[in-house]
Parts: sequence; C-alpha cells; structure tokens
Amino acid sequence: MSNSRKFIIGITGSTGVLGERLTYELKDFDIKFFEGDISVKQNVYNWVNHNDLDGIIHFAAIVPTKNVLKDKKKSYQVNYMGTKYLIDALKKKYEKKIIWFFFASSSHVYSFSEKKINEKSKIKPISYYGQLKRMSEIYLLKNKKHFKICIGRIFSFTDTRQDLSFFVPSIFDKIKKNKKYAYSELNKEVRDFLSTKDIVKIIRSLLEKRFSGVINICSGSGVNLFDVYSIISKLLKKKIVKKKYFGKKNILIGDNSKVIKIGYMYVDNVHKILKNYIKT
Repeated sequence: MSNSRKFIIGITGSTGVLGERLTYELKDFDIKFFEGDISVKQNVYNWVNHNDLDGIIHFAAIVPTKNVLKDKKKSYQVNYMGTKYLIDALKKKYEKKIIWFFFASSSHVYSFSEKKINEKSKIKPISYYGQLKRMSEIYLLKNKKHFKICIGRIFSFTDTRQDLSFFVPSIFDKIKKNKKYAYSELNKEVRDFLSTKDIVKIIRSLLEKRFSGVINICSGSGVNLFDVYSIISKLLKKKIVKKKYFGKKNILIGDNSKVIKIGYMYVDNVHKILKNYIKT
C-alpha cells in the first residue's frame, strides 16, 4: 500500500473492545472517529458530511445478546437504524466515489450446525442480536453499487476489557467467588473462539487488500463451553463440577478457509486466550 497518502478510515464504535483494539492496530492510518449517538440520524449525517473518507469500519452496536434482549427497542435503533443512517448518509455524500465499507456482523446470523459453517451456509439467526445484524447486512447489500462491501461475520471472542455481561468474564467471576451455577449445562454449547488480537489483525488484512464479499472471522475450531469452564477452574485451582448433560448440542463453528486464503496465520488458541485472560 502506497505511503504517499494515508488511507482515511472512519470508525464507529471505537470505544468498544474491538474498536479500541483496532484503533491501536491501525495507528498508521488516518482515523476519523464517530463519537456521537449513532441512533440519532442528524449526528450520523453531520459526521459523514464533515469528513472526507476512503473507508468505513462499522462496529457501533449494543452487545452482548443479553443486553440486546434487555432493551429490544433501543437495540433496534442502535444496531439496525444506526447502520441504516450511516449507509444512507454515505450514499448521499459519495455519489461518485466508491468507498470501502467493513460491517462487523456476527456468527449469530447462522443457525446451529454439526458441520463447520461457511459463508453460504443457512441463514437463520439464533438470537435477536443476530436478526438485527442480518437486517443490516441485507440493507447494506441492497446498496452495494455505492460501496465496496466487506461483511465480516465475527464468531466468539473474549477480552479482559469485557464486563460481566459477557460469557468468559461472567464465568471467571462465578468460579473465582465459588458461586453456584448450572455448569453442566455448558456442555450443551460449542463455540468457535478467537482472540481480539487475531480479529483486529484479520480486519487490517481485509482493509489492506480492500477485500469485498462475506467472510467468516473465526478460528475453524470448536470448544465446548464446559471445557472453557474447566480450563478456567484449573488455572484458578478450583474444583471442577462433573459433566451431566447428554442432550443435543448447539454447535457454532466457522469454516475459516477464506481467512486462510488471504494469508492470515493465527496467533492464539483458546487455551492461550484463557491463560492470558487469567494472567491479566
């Protein structure tokens, strides 16, 4: 990529976990931060009109799923309408310029599957959060002639900056404090975990290549959430509750073929991710 002119990238949701990590990763770019309320149309239009952008990385959203369910009306305004306002504002301003648009979507747009999920797998959102992400994807794709679109469907991740509304911090807190929890039920869930370090480096690679299309941002490996509990328990030297669940499992593991094809090599696995989490 030429250094004669820095690529000007607009980032929404820069104060979130991934937004903060990505901002550091892209410190050599010219970044314009959206700092207003994305659910307020005029805020979005004002920001777009006052910045000359080459690309957008759109993270702004209410997360995780439990917070989305607590206030579905607000989540709709932020996660979907905020995205719509952003697309409409950019479309209106850049009538003759095609800008790169990265939309941070989610594995929650897919349905559970015993096979690894690729980008053409069945779309059937498993949560309201996933429904809003899918609605945003559809609206963005309807306006594809105005953008070079990259939809990154991000699978599970954890980070020390997440609060107790997220899975790993919540489980860590319960184990550390010896709180009662139906740990055996975790055996029902299988997820694909990435480190935030890997996620932001993948997004950087996509930006540098101006990748367009849908891509799963995932490790390609599954981990049973009971095993996450077990790893944390061992690291904290706590007693492990025995498994008692034998029913059908909800499996969400991504096919990472596209990520490998763009040349990205993974840094962390789930054991290293959790070990680093405990140390921090």
